[in-house]
Amino acid sequence: MMATDTAVRDLMTKYGDLLDKYYKIAEKYCSLSTDYLEACQTIRKLREDSVKLDEAYEAVLRQRDHLHTQMAPLRKDAERYRLVRANSLSTPFAVFDKNMEILCDEECDTAIDAAMKETK
Repeated sequence: MMATDTAVRDLMTKYGDLLDKYYKIAEKYCSLSTDYLEACQTIRKLREDSVKLDEAYEAVLRQRDHLHTQMAPLRKDAERYRLVRANSLSTPFAVFDKNMEILCDEECDTAIDAAMKETK
């Protein structure tokens, strides 16, 4: 009977060791499961943020295109004005005020600014 008792005791010890290992593995699994769930939630949040960023980016591109459309005629006017202001046309020209007096440099700028204010 002693051999049986020793064998049972050895089996119980091995069973206890295995049970300890099982609990450690179960604890690690639960920890990993929690980490996995947190990772899944983070991924879901990142995907939602990515969609929002894509939408915001598209809105910025639309706004940029709209501003480019508005800017084209303004650029054309600015180029014309710079050409007149720099007096770099091959044909002579003059800018006159209402009294038919020739305007030069800052006088021309002032007259244009005044005319712009009158049209508003």
